[in-house]
Amino acid sequence: ARDAGGDPVANTTVGVQFQLHQSTAGGTVVYAETHSPTTNDLGLFTVEVGSGTPGTGTFSVIDWSAGPYFLEVGLDPA
Repeated sequence: ARDAGGDPVANTTVGVQFQLHQSTAGGTVVYAETHSPTTNDLGLFTVEVGSGTPGTGTFSVIDWSAGPYFLEVGLDPA
């Protein structure tokens, strides 16, 4: 994660949101979740889609054959 000036957001809890859209990039959101990982000294973090706090839908019941799907990622470095 980096701030508006391009500097790493080090050793900080950041907000990450995933939204999975069906059919098009602006299509219906079939799944959404949030994460609150802590960055390392370089501003890096690791998260896994499907393991966050669900907001919409259930990841395990997504019908992947009904795609395509588009993943939207949001980041709040504050």
